[in-house]
Amino acid sequence: MDVKKEMDLRFDREIALKAALRLLNEVGIDKLTMRALGNAINVQAPSLYYYFPSKQALLDAMADAIVQPAMDVIAADSELNTVVLEVGRRFRNALLQYRDGAKVFAGSYAVTPGVLKLSDTLLAAFLKSGFDETAATHSTFNLLYYVLGFVLEEQAFAQRYGDAVSENSQMQVRREFRDLMAKGYPAIDRSLEAILNIDFDKRFDFGLATHLNGFKAMLNEV
Repeated sequence: MDVKKEMDLRFDREIALKAALRLLNEVGIDKLTMRALGNAINVQAPSLYYYFPSKQALLDAMADAIVQPAMDVIAADSELNTVVLEVGRRFRNALLQYRDGAKVFAGSYAVTPGVLKLSDTLLAAFLKSGFDETAATHSTFNLLYYVLGFVLEEQAFAQRYGDAVSENSQMQVRREFRDLMAKGYPAIDRSLEAILNIDFDKRFDFGLATHLNGFKAMLNEV
C-alpha cells in the first residue's frame, strides 16, 4: 500500500470512528449497527468492513478512543496511591462521556494502544510498590473490573431513572423501595435513607478507597 493510500485509509477510518462515537450517544450500543453507521456518513455498510472487519473491531476501536483521555498526564513515576486514584477516576469519567461507554469497553478485551496503556500504567505502579507479577496483575484487573461494574450500574440507573440527583428520580426510587418495605426487609429498611441518598461520586470514591486500603494491606503482607 502506497503512503497516500495509507493516509487516506487512516483519514477515512478516523471519520468513521468519530461518527460511530456520535451515533453511540444518539442511539446507544444496541442500535449501533454497521448499516446505521454507514447511513450516518453516507457510505454503504459493506464499505465499512474495509476499515473495520467486524462490528467487534469497530467496538474495539471505540473502546480505545474512549479510554485515551484517561491516560493524559499521569506521570510514570507516580506513587501507587496517586495512580490508583487518578486512573480510577479518569477511567470512570472517560466512560461516562459516552452513552453505554462501559458497555462498549466491557468484554471487548481490546488489544489497542489506549487499553494497553491503561493496564500498563497500573501494573507498573503495583510492581514498583513491591507486588510480584501475579499480585500486580490481579490487582490491576480487579480495579478495572470495579470501575467498569460501577459505571455499568451508574449508566443503567441513568437510563431507567434519569439524573440521580433530580427530584423526580429520587421520588421514583423512594416509591419503589417503600412499596417493597412492606414485604419485610429489615436491614434495607434500617439503611433506607443511606440507600436513597444516591451520590455516585461519593459511592465511587468510597469503593476506590476501599480497594486502595486493600492493596496497601496486601503490600504489608508481601
